Amino acid sequence: MDFGTAIKTCFKKFGTFEGTAGKAEFWYFYLLGLGLNLLSHVIDLNYFDVKEGFGPASSIVALVFTVPSLAVAARRLHDVGRSGWWQLIWVTGIGLIPLIIWWTADGGKEYRPSNTRQNNNEPPVRRSRERLESKLSFGSSTKSRKSDVIDELEELKELYEDGTLSEAQFKQAKKKLLM
Repeated sequence: MDFGTAIKTCFKKFGTFEGTAGKAEFWYFYLLGLGLNLLSHVIDLNYFDVKEGFGPASSIVALVFTVPSLAVAARRLHDVGRSGWWQLIWVTGIGLIPLIIWWTADGGKEYRPSNTRQNNNEPPVRRSRERLESKLSFGSSTKSRKSDVIDELEELKELYEDGTLSEAQFKQAKKKLLM
């Protein structure tokens, strides 16, 4: 992904915290944000005589970049198999170390939220627990196995549609499941 495409993608996915973001997308956007922050501070210092804190230019850059930066960082963490909530560890200071390690790691790892909802009226359930219970149930019929396969296919489809799985990964998993 080139610089321009990465920036366009990040602004198109302004508030999208689902899916994944590759290294290039994340780091190009971070580089742009860093450059514009430095430029805005120089503008504030020279044109608005702001010696410390945020001036008008810095405030505008901060307002424009805050949400997309959080979103692309969450998507980048998803790409390395982590939850976007891990961003909160930067508050500790030392938490920046694992964040930088994860942001620079190779992506493509599977990220699965621990809780999924069957529908909006049901409380969150752990799908792994459901699978375990269905495997341990005695006398399970062919009908229940078919519904398990259908559930798995629906889950694969969701992962493909939200960008967690590539088309090749989706096809491979689907083929493996149907064998």
